[in-house]
Amino acid sequence: MNRFGLMLLMSVLSVAAMAAGTGPVRKTSEGVQIVVRPHTPLQMAAFYEARGFPVAALDELQKACFMTVSVVNLRKETVWLQPARWEIRDQTGQPVQRLNKAYWDRKWQQHRVSAAARTAFRWTQLPQSRDLHSQEPVGGNIAFIPRNGPFSLVARFSIGADKTKGEIKISLSGLACPGRS
Repeated sequence: MNRFGLMLLMSVLSVAAMAAGTGPVRKTSEGVQIVVRPHTPLQMAAFYEARGFPVAALDELQKACFMTVSVVNLRKETVWLQPARWEIRDQTGQPVQRLNKAYWDRKWQQHRVSAAARTAFRWTQLPQSRDLHSQEPVGGNIAFIPRNGPFSLVARFSIGADKTKGEIKISLSGLACPGRS
């Protein structure tokens, strides 16, 4: 299938995913807004194919569940984005491990992904740590190996310039990886 065909299919699947209840999930708590947008495997493959990823690397991408996460700090004080502190759990409550930078670096080396394509991938990922000042947004993808059924996400944010003014915990449940059973 050529890129145009894949993009058309991606659009159709995206609309179907929204209809199936796997569209964006939004929540605001204690002055932090989070939006989670799950993506189908084909959406991710089409996006990265257009950035020069070889077929073998696209196959690796399609094994993962990708979510684009957007966060906005609506508070007056600094809030810290630290996705390594977040928890993803399957429907039985078992932890699901995120696929981090080291995981993807190994895969890209194995599949000989070009430096330009690796840079495009890195730019689309949620930062590993970042301070968010008042009204500041940030966004990017996180990925994990999906399991059957819904999952939940608990996002933790430290408060204050030195991370010592407490913590905000936002829980999202009933999330799904579109295109998966």
